[in-house]
Amino acid sequence: TLTRLLDLVNFPVTALTAGGGVDGAPPITQTAFLQQPIIQSTVVRTTVSVPDGGTLLLGGQTLAGEVEREAGVPVLSKIPFLKRLFTNQSMAKDEQILLILVKPTIIIQREKEQEQFPLLTTKVGG
Repeated sequence: TLTRLLDLVNFPVTALTAGGGVDGAPPITQTAFLQQPIIQSTVVRTTVSVPDGGTLLLGGQTLAGEVEREAGVPVLSKIPFLKRLFTNQSMAKDEQILLILVKPTIIIQREKEQEQFPLLTTKVGG
C-alpha cells in the first residue's frame, strides 16, 4: 500500500504553458510533478467618454514567437552519417494579435422594468 500512496503523490501534471502547435505541429507541453502555468497579464487603465452603444478600442498587443523542431526515426536519426536521411527539421512561426474592444450600453432600470413587465406598469399606474 505504501507504493500506491507514493504513486498518488508523484503524478505528472501537464501545464498549459505553450498552447497549441502551429501549422499542424503537435503542441509544446512541459511535464513536471507540480508546475504552475505561466501567466502573462497586461493592464490598461484609462478614462474616456463614449456614447451609448459606441465601440471603444482600448489597446492592442501583438505576440510573436518561433519554434524549431527536430524529429526522426529513433535509432537511425542518432547515427552521424544517416542522420540527414532520417531526421526532419522544421521551423514554425506563431503570431497572435489581441485587441481590447469595449461597447458600453446604458441601462435605465425603470425603462428595463417597463420593457420586461408591461402589464405590471399599467395596473399600478392606472
